[in-house]
Order: sequence, then C-alpha cells, then structure tokens
Amino acid sequence: MKKCFIVSPIGDRDSTIREQADHVLKYLIEPVCKELGLESIRADKKCTPGSISQAVFKDLDDSDIVIADLTGLNANVMLEIGYRLSNKRPYVLIRNEEDAEKIPFDIQDYRIYVYSLKRDREEECKETIKNFINDALKENDEFFKSLHIRKANGRIVQLCDADGVTFPKSQVPDKWRKTLMERAKVTEW
Repeated sequence: MKKCFIVSPIGDRDSTIREQADHVLKYLIEPVCKELGLESIRADKKCTPGSISQAVFKDLDDSDIVIADLTGLNANVMLEIGYRLSNKRPYVLIRNEEDAEKIPFDIQDYRIYVYSLKRDREEECKETIKNFINDALKENDEFFKSLHIRKANGRIVQLCDADGVTFPKSQVPDKWRKTLMERAKVTEW
C-alpha cells in the first residue's frame, strides 16, 4: 500500500493546535487517503522506539506523497517540507483559510490549497485535496519518465533531469528503479 505522510503543527494534548490538526486529519485527509488506497501516517500517531526526528526524516524519504499543513508556519513543518522539496518527491501543501500568517517569499509561488474547517465545505475540500494528490503523483511519474540515464559497465551511473541537474540515485523510489533499469537495459543499479 502506498504511504501518505502528514506533516502538520501538532501542539500539546488538548491544545487548539492539536484539535485542529486532529480535525484536518480525521475529516479531510484520512477519508481521501482511504479512497485513494493510501495509508495515512502522522508522526504522533506512530508507536515506534528510537529517535522521533530520524523516524520523521525516514517517512519524508520513504512516503509516496507528503501532505504538509502550513497553517501557523510551524518551524518543524517548514523544515520538514523543505527537506521533502529538496528530494523532488510528491507533496501537497495546504493551509487553513483562517490563518493570517503571511506565506514566506520562498514558497509563495508553490500551489497551496486553502481548506476550510466548516462542515458545509467538507466535501468540496476533500475533493480538492484528492485532486491535488492525484496531480502530484502524476507529475512525479512524469518526472521519473523524463530522467536522462547515463550508464557504464552494465549499470546506471548517473541520472539527470531535463535541465541537466543530477538526481541522486538514492532518492529514486523502488518502483522506478526497475523501470529505469529496464529502460537503460542494465542489470545493476
């Protein structure tokens, strides 16, 4: 099953921030993920031992898509979405319509879906989030299809995007490794 990692301000138990994060997760994100066959994961809902930060970065690396709620411009959220953007993997940015924080200049040109917590707009919000997820996953597939492959000695040695920027082999999802190897007619990654 594909994984959707949710990055959001979480806040302390019983705080307004936690209540809002839980509401967005339960009523907007989880139903959409279920409909699309995605497992939804949020860091505070996991019960795994070890470093929380290491687990978060692993989820940011391994998830098929990340949904990041920019509401309140939480520092952890900004760090985590910056990390996800750097590895060129699919993401969806969202924020609450009641959030008065000004979006930082560096991400103003990214598509950000502004959702509502009003019950009468719930279905509209879910449908739009679903469309954003589908578009992001489609764009990701197009990106990997367009990579230029350099090979030597029966293996892939370098991948470049259309602008000639090297794309790290370590960040290629498993599902694309096999496809790229077949396209390059090599037997070793």
